[in-house]
Amino acid sequence: MVSVDTVVETFIENHNDILLKKTPVIYTIGYEGRSLEEFIQVLKDVGINVVVDVRELPLSRK
Repeated sequence: MVSVDTVVETFIENHNDILLKKTPVIYTIGYEGRSLEEFIQVLKDVGINVVVDVRELPLSRK
């Protein structure tokens, strides 16, 4: 079994490599009270290019 100290030391040694790797980031966003145009502009402003709707009951079809 690897000791906790070994794990921590390995993490510290590799910390910069871990941070520099491109990792997918998932954002959440609400749309209530925004027009479709405002919603799309917010997505564009922060560079989001894929949207996935994961609601169980998607009542609004914006």
